[in-house]
Formats: sequence, C-alpha cells, structure tokens
Amino acid sequence: MNVTYDKSFEGYLTALKFALEYENSKISSEDVLGENINIKTQEEHDWAKDFYIELKTIYLSEREGFENIALNYLRFIKNDINKKNDITNKWVNLVEKIKKSYFSELHRMKGFLRFMEFEKGSYIAKISTENNIIEDLGSYFKKRMRENFIIYDEKRKSIFIRIKDKSYIKKVENLRFQKTNEEIKIESLWKKFFNEIAIKERANEKLQKSKVPLKYRKTITEFINF
Repeated sequence: MNVTYDKSFEGYLTALKFALEYENSKISSEDVLGENINIKTQEEHDWAKDFYIELKTIYLSEREGFENIALNYLRFIKNDINKKNDITNKWVNLVEKIKKSYFSELHRMKGFLRFMEFEKGSYIAKISTENNIIEDLGSYFKKRMRENFIIYDEKRKSIFIRIKDKSYIKKVENLRFQKTNEEIKIESLWKKFFNEIAIKERANEKLQKSKVPLKYRKTITEFINF
C-alpha cells in the first residue's frame, strides 16, 4: 500500500502516523503502480519534541526517499526508545547521517553567508544548499542582526524575509536587486584585502577547498569573479 500526501511538512507527519498502522505500507508524494491511499493533511500533531525535531530535519534534508527512511526508523524504535542509539541498524545510521549533514551545512553557512546592502539599511544574501536550511539560517541571523534582511535560496526559489520584528518565508520566481554604491565600494575593498593578505608561496589549494568547498563559493563575496 502506498500512502500519498501533499508534500507539505504537516502532510508528511500525517502520512507517517497513518503508515505506521500498516506493516507493509510505504509513503510517497506521488501515486505509484498499485494501491494508493491519498490522506487528508492534519494541521495539528502531538509528536514529542525530540521526535518532531528529528522528523523535521529528515524532511528538510530533501534526501531521496526521506519519507520511508523516517518511516522505517520509527518502526524500528517504536517499541523501544533506546534503540535510537543502535547505530548498527541501517535506519538509525541513515538518520544520524542525515542529521549530521543538515547541521554541518547549517553551521558552515553561518560562517559562509555574505550579506550585501541593496537599500540603505537593508541587506540580502544568497544560498544554494543541499539541505533546506533557510528557516533555521534565517532564525539564527534574526537573533543577531537588527537590520532588515532577505536570505534568498536560489535552488528552491524561496526567501526568508525579516522586517523589523516580523519574519516569514515565501516562494519567488525571480528576485532582482541592485547593490548600493557603498556596497560596491566595500566589496571591492574586501576583495583587494583578501588578495593582498594571501601568501602566494604558501598557497594550499587542497586545504582551502576542504575549508571552503567549491559548491559554496559562488555566493561568497571574496570568491566571486576572483
């Protein structure tokens, strides 16, 4: 039996609850050959906090087949919560790898993110990450910045907007902006500084790539057109 849902996080949680009641069920966001049951999304759920965070992390990882990874993980630990620590189990091990990937990328982007001024006192930054970290990343900077800002996820065409004390996420097809003249000057000075402090005789490209992977450089000021 294939349980289908509407691709939303709430729909995913609903599908997990439903599928857990049927031993041979699987979850998909689309109909597949065979028996399909399309469930109605529930907006409220009573998952324990730890499970809720784990399940949300798995969902936001967007890893292929994440729904059934979560489902099989829950089946394994259903009758014994201590099994969460059994990393020899395939599903526990997969969940731990997903969590590590998600939070490692989130941690890296806290340092790699580069904001640029597009209006006086308003800033924008771009990301294109493997995991869907925009909500957690936006919340992190909301606590640390007074200024209004936007984080634009190029891969998912979504933005995290912070205006004063309010914030929200929305989808966008095209996002156009223009840097202020002051921002252009600052970026030029920063790139010049970055270039001049480098010791060419001690350059270590392999080490640099391990610390700042190529996949992140297209949104890091000092590596753009550098």
